[in-house]
Amino acid sequence: MIKKDIEKNISIITLLSLVFLWTIQVDLFSMKVPVFPSFFVLLSFFAIGNFSIKIKNLFLALFFILAMSVLQYAVGAFFESPLRSLGGIFVFSVYLVALYSVIDFIDTEGCSVDLLVFSKKFIFLQFFVQIVQLVMFYLGFNVTSYRLSPSFPRVSGLFLEPSHLAFSLSPYLYLLFFKNEILKRSLGKGGYLALLLVFVLSPSATLVAVILMLSAFGVLTNIRSLSVFFKSAVIAFFSFMLVLNIEFVNERFFDLYMMLKNPNFYSLNYNISAMTYFKGVQMSLSGILDYGIGVGFLNFQFLNDASFVSLLSEHMYQNNKFGGASTLLKICGEFGLLGFLVSLGSLLVFCLKHVKSRSENYFSMHAFVLFGMIATYIRGASYFDGVYIAGLAALMLTLKHYRYGKALY
Repeated sequence: MIKKDIEKNISIITLLSLVFLWTIQVDLFSMKVPVFPSFFVLLSFFAIGNFSIKIKNLFLALFFILAMSVLQYAVGAFFESPLRSLGGIFVFSVYLVALYSVIDFIDTEGCSVDLLVFSKKFIFLQFFVQIVQLVMFYLGFNVTSYRLSPSFPRVSGLFLEPSHLAFSLSPYLYLLFFKNEILKRSLGKGGYLALLLVFVLSPSATLVAVILMLSAFGVLTNIRSLSVFFKSAVIAFFSFMLVLNIEFVNERFFDLYMMLKNPNFYSLNYNISAMTYFKGVQMSLSGILDYGIGVGFLNFQFLNDASFVSLLSEHMYQNNKFGGASTLLKICGEFGLLGFLVSLGSLLVFCLKHVKSRSENYFSMHAFVLFGMIATYIRGASYFDGVYIAGLAALMLTLKHYRYGKALY
């Protein structure tokens, strides 16, 4: 019993540290690796589940990614930093195997609600840091460059910028939309209010995009439930109005739309964030169309010259060349059609898990984590951003269940 409690606490803290603390990073093999989550991931690797099975899974992950790398090299991809790619493959594989065991344990032992209850501590910490930043701003300290107006800052707390907060905490937005009562009971009034204020204090274009995606999903999957359908439609309408009326949001959406509509036309007035995202789109398409199976793990920068945006200035050449502003663009550029199929598969599995868990008294741990992965398709540039790698582990776990005859959903 004591062993189970220890495993439960380690599993929960591992996952929550990845959600809330991933932006504190160090260089390892010339790549950025989260500090606190790495400690708990290693602890989970040795403490959760069957160790011999994890070693076997680790070798399988290493073999698969290395085999892909050899094939990608054969079709013309040049690895600019072999040490970075090889070291990254090992670190990524350890993370994937450890999180696979963590999510399997939480799901099997029915600890999903315990995860939400424990997350209240992290939410209060996030809210406290935001309040401190807000007070420091009004005392004259330059704590943030992200502002709605000269007198109203957008404080992101534990995260480096508001967009990071939006996609990292997107699983909680999912619960706010579809499992609100469970979230209220788990967090209590204080935790629930703190969570709402966390989002209010750090608005961003990414947050609006995630809300739009959730409301559209609510409309499409709840046609028979008029109350949920109406609520989702209303939220979608007001989110769209935000896109139209808030300058820092609408200029990114509309400039990106214009660039996608007219890829051969360029304006000096385009928003830099929109240009960076469009650069990622062009690099990603090159990975799919020119190489088929992509250019290799952590080798996205090899595609930098495929976008005309990179040639506009030295700043634009260096800007987001390793990530393309979205994990969807990154995985498609590095793994080609296979990366696209994995991304599409995560969306389909999320839909199936969500539909299966429509009961108000139950929510799917897989849907919770997978939605965080999907949110990084909007904005995110690393496999360690928020819950991306945890979502990938949940997807692998779903495939294991399917293999052994359990329902995919």
